[in-house]
Amino acid sequence: MAPHKIMIIRHAERPIDGGKDQGVQLDGTPNENFLTVRGWQRAGALVRLFYPLGKSSAQSPIERPTSLYAAHPDDKHHSHRTHSTLQPLADLLGFAVNTDHARGEEAALAEAIRHQDGIALIAWEHKAIHEIVTAMTQSEIEAPIWPDDRFDMIFILTADPAWRLVQVPQQLLAGDQASIF
Repeated sequence: MAPHKIMIIRHAERPIDGGKDQGVQLDGTPNENFLTVRGWQRAGALVRLFYPLGKSSAQSPIERPTSLYAAHPDDKHHSHRTHSTLQPLADLLGFAVNTDHARGEEAALAEAIRHQDGIALIAWEHKAIHEIVTAMTQSEIEAPIWPDDRFDMIFILTADPAWRLVQVPQQLLAGDQASIF
């Protein structure tokens, strides 16, 4: 068993220290460990990116995921942003977001995904995404470091026969960039 494809995104927009945007829970209650309003907008827009209403283009490397993974909050990392980013899609697909792994457990996450079929979508903290790629590909690919100011990219890993990494801009919200990094 091995996944057909692994798509990795950064969690949607978060509060910036000293910024005007604050994090809010889904019900609007302020909470710095959740997404900003723009982040919730992105989470909603991601639904149709990964589960389009019509038939998706045969040229698109983006496919409907069969499993969803997000970081589990722990004593060191209190963020609920990765889970919140995927929850609207999980609701539509009718399955749960797997939160068995916390930030710092990227190798264990990669090992778990390696033993499943289908298409995995991972939402993670951007500073550790390259660690997931390294662990998943067993160091065959070194992913670029995810810039602090970008929330609008997808890394897509395929193994056919060797690992390949493609970067795809989301282009979902005003201000999203068309360039890759």
